[in-house]
Amino acid sequence: MIFRYFFIVLLTICSHSIHSQQKLIELYQENEFEKADKKVNKELESLAKGKEEIEDPRVKYVKALLFNEKTYNIYNTDSAYKYILISEKVLSQVVDVKLKEDLQKNQFDRNKISKAMFDISENAYQAAFQKDTEEEYIRFLQNYSKGSQEVLNKAIISRNKVAFKKASEENSIGSYQNFITKYPQANEIPSAIENRDKLAFDLAKNENSIKSYKDFISSYPNAKQINEAWSTIYDLDFIVTKELNTASAYYKHISNYPKSSHYSEVKQLSYECEFNENVVIGNIDSYRKFVDRFGKENPKKSIVLDSLFNFYEKQLSFSNLEYCINNASSEQRNLLLKRYHYIYTVDGELSTLDKFYGKYNDNFLKEIKQKDYEIAGLGKQIKLSSGYSEVLFDQYDKYIKLAAPNDRAFVALQKMIKSDIDSKNFSNALKTANSYASFFSSYKNFIVLTEMLSKPSDNSIIIKEIDEINNSINGQHYSPKLSADEKTIYFCAKDREENLGGEDIFSSYRLQNKLWSSPSIITELSTSNGHEAPEHVSADNTTFYFFRNGTLNQGEFTANGIGSNTKELSKSINQGSWQADICVSGDGSAMLFSSIFVDNFNYNQKSSNQMIGNLSDYHGTSGHQSDIYVSLKDSYGNWGKAINLGSVINTIHCDRSAFLHPDMKTLYFSSDGHGGLGSLDVFVSKRLADSCWNCWSEPVNLGKEINSTSSDWGYNISTSGDKAYFSRDSKIANLTLPKHLRPNFVATVSGTVTDDNGEIVACSIVWEDLETGKVIGTSKSNPKDGTYYMVLPLGKNYGYYIEKEGYFPISNNVDVKSANKAISITEDILLVSLKQMVEKSTPVRLNNLFFNSGKSDLLPSSIPELKRVAEIIKKEKMKVEISGHTDDIGETKMNEELSKARANSVKTFLLSQGITEDSMISIGYGESKPIMPNTTDAGRSKNRRVELRFIK
Repeated sequence: MIFRYFFIVLLTICSHSIHSQQKLIELYQENEFEKADKKVNKELESLAKGKEEIEDPRVKYVKALLFNEKTYNIYNTDSAYKYILISEKVLSQVVDVKLKEDLQKNQFDRNKISKAMFDISENAYQAAFQKDTEEEYIRFLQNYSKGSQEVLNKAIISRNKVAFKKASEENSIGSYQNFITKYPQANEIPSAIENRDKLAFDLAKNENSIKSYKDFISSYPNAKQINEAWSTIYDLDFIVTKELNTASAYYKHISNYPKSSHYSEVKQLSYECEFNENVVIGNIDSYRKFVDRFGKENPKKSIVLDSLFNFYEKQLSFSNLEYCINNASSEQRNLLLKRYHYIYTVDGELSTLDKFYGKYNDNFLKEIKQKDYEIAGLGKQIKLSSGYSEVLFDQYDKYIKLAAPNDRAFVALQKMIKSDIDSKNFSNALKTANSYASFFSSYKNFIVLTEMLSKPSDNSIIIKEIDEINNSINGQHYSPKLSADEKTIYFCAKDREENLGGEDIFSSYRLQNKLWSSPSIITELSTSNGHEAPEHVSADNTTFYFFRNGTLNQGEFTANGIGSNTKELSKSINQGSWQADICVSGDGSAMLFSSIFVDNFNYNQKSSNQMIGNLSDYHGTSGHQSDIYVSLKDSYGNWGKAINLGSVINTIHCDRSAFLHPDMKTLYFSSDGHGGLGSLDVFVSKRLADSCWNCWSEPVNLGKEINSTSSDWGYNISTSGDKAYFSRDSKIANLTLPKHLRPNFVATVSGTVTDDNGEIVACSIVWEDLETGKVIGTSKSNPKDGTYYMVLPLGKNYGYYIEKEGYFPISNNVDVKSANKAISITEDILLVSLKQMVEKSTPVRLNNLFFNSGKSDLLPSSIPELKRVAEIIKKEKMKVEISGHTDDIGETKMNEELSKARANSVKTFLLSQGITEDSMISIGYGESKPIMPNTTDAGRSKNRRVELRFIK
């Protein structure tokens, strides 16, 4: 009963409480703000003290409304916002059924709270709007984040406007970027980005550097100014690149900026630089490298290929001409191929046409090819090697007129005038030749021929057969080789009674009466079943070179003559299918020879034994299609790779039998490719540079008095330069050369080498250019009689010294710098052994020391001598005395001082070579120790000297 009463009372209280909360809203609505406020505060106090068990959301709702009421003295939107949030929370947590029913009945729900929230937010926003600052809007948004979204959006828009305005007033990249970063969803973002990008681009433009524009692009990749930035970068880099003006700079621009507006211009400029940087005018290797490296794109390739083609045309380098053709573009290729067609087929031979069209059968050559074969067919019907007769005139005439100016047509003309030339009817031969002048026009060989025939005959040229040599009834004699001292002649002979078989080597010696001894066979070099011929005997008469069955061989002279211990020369000489015609230069450093080899200009080669078949009538001859080569001796005494003498000397036909005079400049050789009377003619050419072996003057034909319509070859010129030895009609002959065909004057140095006991010493003699210190050659003394012989070109100061184990390298010099005529010097050499120098303290004169007159400073030409002396002192490990001496000209005291100063100069140099101070003494004897009377210039010259002797 008591419990029931308590429940009724409680229910009554609760009903009253719920009813009273609704009353709060009514009081507010009736503007009874104070009453409502007091009742709210009372309710809140009860809640705080726990007197109210059920919290009604309307209490705090009304409190929120009161705080939001502008006319009420507690107006505070922040507090209103606080209470409305609590009211919302309380509403969400109501569980009491009665309260829920009452709230529902009085329509107190979330919509009512939201409406209040909107009002509160709006009032708070309006307060912020009155201040209209970014900070106020930020504070509002932070404090009313759960307020009305509609109002919040308004605040955000207002905040953004204020922030953008602030950024615009500052108008900096940073201000706009800060705005963009802070408010990325703002409506003003596009404007902010546009303004930021403009400022950033203006900044880049002010700096106006590639880096500034690249930084702009990197920072603002979507800016409207990107294209303009790139365009400016292209312009700036192009300016720098153009100033550098190098291919690598242009490559870099293209690589870095493939979309550059200057791309086409840069590409063209890169082509120019590729050409200018890589092509060195006159340097063919640079041309080739340019084509190989840049030929795919560079339009300059056509210019380079034209230059290459012109060069290779002069060099007659067929493989390289084909290189040009094969690398050319189609239009240029056709032009080059037409030129190559003429170069390649100029010989007029059918076999050559077959080779050419086997390689190049291009359609545009169709008509040319048809005409080529028609003419070649006519040429094949003419057997040039069989000779010409009047009955063949029409056939020859028709062929020459159709085929000229090719080589076979020219040979046909030579055959037509052969009988007139043989009978010395040169005027008639010239008349016949000139009747075809219009067909040969600028053909060089025709011009050579007609000029020869036009010149007056030189009746002073007389060919004399050497009867003492040609003394065999049936014998055939050819290929004469004269020793440098002109005392011995070697030759090849067959069908003599003394022959062992085939071709053998013979020799003859000059007698006192200037006649020649009866020939003797050199059995050590001849065989019964082979073909041997002499090729060359070295200037010092110690080495003999000979031909044997197509190879070149070498033998050495011994005390008993030419030794039988011979050997083939290396593959650098015996390189092809056939070799012959050796000539070793006077200084022994170069070997010239003829060879049939793959590097020949004779692109339509016959082998050495191919004298029949398709090529038997090639060029109207069955001779060897050889070129002339040179091989240079290296520092180890080995012959190096053969070098072709070049297209000035060699032709596509037979070139052989080279003879280089000891003047080292004048070359005589035979050729059927340079024009002339017919078959092989002899020509002379001058070497244009000491260091160049394919630099020659245009060959000059020796003339119609010396050459004939037969093959003229095997010419040897005497060291004196006035005589030519050769074979004609299988007989050895000579003639006196006209002065304009002679070589330069030379100096000959000869004598005997002995020791202090008068014994013959076989040794080497090293010759050097004293100005450069360069060794120019080595000769040997004859082991039989101790004689030596050396031929030297004029124009230099030469030194020589002896190389012999156990002997001091005695030296001397031959000064022919200013000589303008032939010089012959005889100088016997007395060797001093090192043993004698040590045991007897024998002094040795240092001949190749040079001082200016009255001076003690060593001239540079003294250095080679003193370096050798230094090596001897080091090797012997003995103390030496260096003594200076003078003649008796001048005051005695001054001579003594000069001699001592010169000895000291020698000592000083030897110190620089590592000789110690305590192992040398220097003394000046002045004029006190003459070795010759001072009564002549020669005597005084001998007395002016520096000597070296070992002292114990």
